[in-house]
Amino acid sequence: MRLQAIAHETTDSLSGIPRSVRQGGSLGGDLARTAAAATFLLALLVGVAHAGSRDDIEFGVPAVEAERIRHQQAIEQERDRADGLARELASVRAELNAAQRDREHAIGAIELGIRQTHALELERDKVSNLTRDLSFLRAELDAARIAASRAMQIPAADPKQEPIIEPGARKESSAAELASLRSDLDVARSAATEATTALAAEVAQSQALEVELKQQRDRSEGAVTELTSLRAELETARKATTDSSKLVAVEATQKQAMEQELKLQRDRADAAANELVVLRAAANTARAESSDVAKAATTELTSLRAELETARKATTDSSKLAAAEATQKQAMERELKLQRDRADAAANELVTLRAAANTARAETSDVAKAAAAKSERALAVENELAQQRARADAASKQLGSIRAEFDAARAASIKASAAEAEQRQMLERELGQQRDRADTLARETKSLTSERDDARYAARDAAQAADAAQAANKKELAKERAKSEGLLRELASARKEVEERSAGLVVAYAEILRVTELSAMTAKQNEALAGERERAEALARELASTKAKLEQTNGKRPSTNASASRPPEQTEKGRVTDLVSGTEARGRAPEQEASRTVASSPQRPPESTRSTSQAQATDRIPPTDPKVAAVSERTASTAAPSRSPADEQKLLARANALLRQSDISSARQLLELALARGSARAAFMLAETYDPPVLESWRARGVTGDPAKARDLYQRAKAGGIDDADERIKALR
Repeated sequence: MRLQAIAHETTDSLSGIPRSVRQGGSLGGDLARTAAAATFLLALLVGVAHAGSRDDIEFGVPAVEAERIRHQQAIEQERDRADGLARELASVRAELNAAQRDREHAIGAIELGIRQTHALELERDKVSNLTRDLSFLRAELDAARIAASRAMQIPAADPKQEPIIEPGARKESSAAELASLRSDLDVARSAATEATTALAAEVAQSQALEVELKQQRDRSEGAVTELTSLRAELETARKATTDSSKLVAVEATQKQAMEQELKLQRDRADAAANELVVLRAAANTARAESSDVAKAATTELTSLRAELETARKATTDSSKLAAAEATQKQAMERELKLQRDRADAAANELVTLRAAANTARAETSDVAKAAAAKSERALAVENELAQQRARADAASKQLGSIRAEFDAARAASIKASAAEAEQRQMLERELGQQRDRADTLARETKSLTSERDDARYAARDAAQAADAAQAANKKELAKERAKSEGLLRELASARKEVEERSAGLVVAYAEILRVTELSAMTAKQNEALAGERERAEALARELASTKAKLEQTNGKRPSTNASASRPPEQTEKGRVTDLVSGTEARGRAPEQEASRTVASSPQRPPESTRSTSQAQATDRIPPTDPKVAAVSERTASTAAPSRSPADEQKLLARANALLRQSDISSARQLLELALARGSARAAFMLAETYDPPVLESWRARGVTGDPAKARDLYQRAKAGGIDDADERIKALR
C-alpha cells in the first residue's frame, strides 16, 4: 500500500509540473527523462500489484502526457494574458501622461485668464479714477464759467455801487482780470478736451478689455470643463492602472507560486527517492531474515524487471508494437494468466514481506537511516572512484607517452585529490543545508497551496476584468477604424476630384495654347493675305497696261487673231483670281480650296487653245512670269503651319512645374502635346515619367512605369539630338 501511495503521489506531482517548467534549464533533460522513467516504473509496479492488464500499464503514460499538455496550454494562456495586460498598462500610462500634459496646459490657461482678469480690474480702476478726475475738472470748469459770467455782469448791472476809481485804472484792472479769466478758461477747456479724449480712449480700452475678459472667461470656462473631463479621464486611467498593477502583481504572485510548487514537486521527488532507498534497505533486511522468501521475491523482481524492459521496448517501439499486437494478443493472454497467478503468489509473499518490513522498520529505524546515509556515501565514493579511475586511465596513457612529466602529474593528482576532498566536504555541507531547506519547504507547502488557490481566484477575476476592458477597447477600435475608413474614402474621392480638375485644367490649357497659336497663325496669314492682295492688284494694273499695249500693237490684226488672243488674257486673269482665292482660302479646309479652284476654272478653253494661247502669252509677256512664280512660292511657303518655340517652351516649363508638384499624369498630357509638335526635349522628359528607376528616385507613388515605352521615347529623344538619352537606354537594358 505504501508503494502504491508513493506511485500515485509521484504521478500526480509529475503531472502537475508544467511542460515548460519540466523542459526548462533548471531540471535539465536528463532529470526529466529520469522522472518519466520513474513514473513509468511506479505505474508498472502498481499495475502488477493490482493484477491489472498490460494495456492499463501501457496506456497510463498518455494520460500523464495529456495532463502535462493541458497544464502547458494553461500556462501559455496566462503568459499571453499577462503580455496583453502589460501592453494595456503601457497604453494607459501613455494616456495618463497625455492627460497630465493637457492638465498642465489647462492650468496654464487658467492662470493666464486670472492674470488677464487682474489686469482688467486694474484698468477699470484707472478708468474710474480718470472719470472722477474728469468730473472734478468739469466742476472746476463750470465754476470758472460761472465766475467769468458774474465778472462780466457785475459792471453792467450795478455801476452806481462801484467805488470811485479813475477810468484808466478801472479799464486796466478789468482788462487784466478778463485776461486772467480767459487764460483760466483756456486752460480749463484744454484740460477738459484732454480729459474727454483720455476718457474716450479709456472707455474704448475698457470695452476692448471687457470683450477680451469675456473671451478669457469663455476660454477659462472651456478649460475648466476640459479640466473636469481630464480629471475624470485621469481617475479612470488611475483605476485602470491600479487594476492592471493588481493584475501584474497577481501574475507575479502566480509565478512565485508556480516556482514554489516546482520546488515542492522536486522535494516530493527527492522524498520519494529517499523512501524508495529506505524500502530497498528494509527489503534487504527482510531478505536477510527470510532467505527463502527473499529468493522468491528476487525471482519475482527479476521477472518484473524483464517485463519492465519489455514494456519499455514496447513504449519506445510503439509503431512496431501496434503492428505486432494482433499476433501477440493470444500469447499475452496466456502470459496474463500466468502473471496473475504469479501476482497472487507475489501478493501473498509481499504481505508477509511488508509485515516483516514494518516490524524491521520499527525496530531498526535508526539503522535504516544510517544505512541510507552509508549508501549515499557509498554512491558518492563510487562516483569519486569512477572519476579517479578515469583520471588514472588518462594518467596511465600519458605515462606511456610522456615519462618525463610523471612527477608533475603525481603532484597534480595529489592537488586534485585534495581539491576533491574539499569539494566532497563542501558537498556534504551543502547536502545538509538542502535537507534543512527541504524540511522548511515541506512546512511551507500547505500555506503556499492555500495562497496558490487564492491567487488563482484573483487571477480569474483579473482575467474577467481584462476581458471586459479588452471588449470595450475593441469596440472603440472598431469605431475609430470606421471613422478612419470614412476619412480615407473622402480623401480618395477628393484626390479623384482633384485629378479630374487637374486633367480638365490641362486640357483647357492645351486648348488655350492651340487657340492662341491659331490666332497667331491667323494674324500672320491675314498679313500675308494683305500683302498678296497688294501684289495681286499691282500685277492686275501691270496686266491692264500690258493688255492696252497689246491692243494698240495688235489693233490692225484680224478679228480671228483678236479672238484667239483673248484666252491668254482670260488665262492670266484666271491665274490672278486663283492666286487671290488661294491666298484668301489659306487656313481653310483643302476641300474648300478644291471647290473654289473648280468654280474659278469653268470658262477655260480647251487644251489645244489653252496651250497655244499660253505659248503666245509667254512669247509676248516674258517679264510677268517670274513675279507670278515668286508670288506662288511665297504663298506656298506661308501656307505651311508654323510652330512657335515660345509655346513649346511654355509647355515644357508647365510640365516641369507639374513634375515638381508630383502631378505626373498631368505632366504626361502636356509632354505628349509637345511631343506631337516634334519636341525632342519633350520626348526625353516623357520617357523619364515612364522610366522605373527615375520614378523610384522621384519617390513617385501611384504611378506605374513602362520600360518599353520609356526606351522608345528615349530613342526618339536620341534621334532628336538629346545625348543623355543614350545613357538612359543603356541603364534600361
